[in-house]
This record gives sequence, structure tokens and C-alpha cells, in this order.
Amino acid sequence: MTNGKNDATDALKQSRKETGLTQLQLSLETGYSREAISQQENGRASVSPELSNHMSSKYNDPRIGIESAYEYKSWGLGWLDGEALDQHRAAVVMRTKKELKEALESIDEVAIAKQPKYIEIFERQQIEKRVS
Repeated sequence: MTNGKNDATDALKQSRKETGLTQLQLSLETGYSREAISQQENGRASVSPELSNHMSSKYNDPRIGIESAYEYKSWGLGWLDGEALDQHRAAVVMRTKKELKEALESIDEVAIAKQPKYIEIFERQQIEKRVS
């Protein structure tokens, strides 16, 4: 059981509504009871991996899977959204190139070609500074 609503529960509810399904219809599709669907949508139970997978594969909605993975494992970024998010392909390419350039510049500034046992303390500190 969870302590309440989270992004995964919100994503499940939003996805179900966007597909035009009622809780009863989704329960008939998945084999979960309508009450179990309600509990997962309202945060009284965690969103099940099976339900997350069903919505992702049948309705092509990856948000539930991404949010569920983040909630279960604290892994990944969660779903990125907001007013300032620009998902246009050109913006994503430009941002990716910028971040890769910064990463390559950081790599060039530290000596990572040495075997770990030969790295000096100040070089290790530089590496740690660059990756943090």
C-alpha cells in the first residue's frame, strides 16, 4: 500500500480517462476488480506492473510505466512536463548536442586514460567534480 496519490496513480487515471474507459471497462479488460482499479487510481494501492504494462502496450501510453518505475525504484527522471518543456524534435536535438558537448569537454579536462591505480589525488578530485 502507498501513503497516497503520486504521479503513477495520476498517470493511470488520466490515461484511462483519455482512452474513454470507465473503471469497470478497464477491469473487464485486465481481470482486476473495479475496486482494485479505483484503489490504484486513488493511491490506496500501488499501480501494479501488469496494469501499467497493459496501458502502455494496448493504448501506447508510456507515462504510466515511466512514473511507476520511478515510484517503485526511484529510478529515472519521471515524466518530464511543464510549461518550459519544449518537446519539438529540433529543440531536443539541440539540447542533446549541447549536453554531449559539455560532457566531452569535461572528459577532455581530466586524465581518464590512466589506470585507476596511477591516478593522482588531484586528478581523482577533478574526475569526481566533473561527474557530480
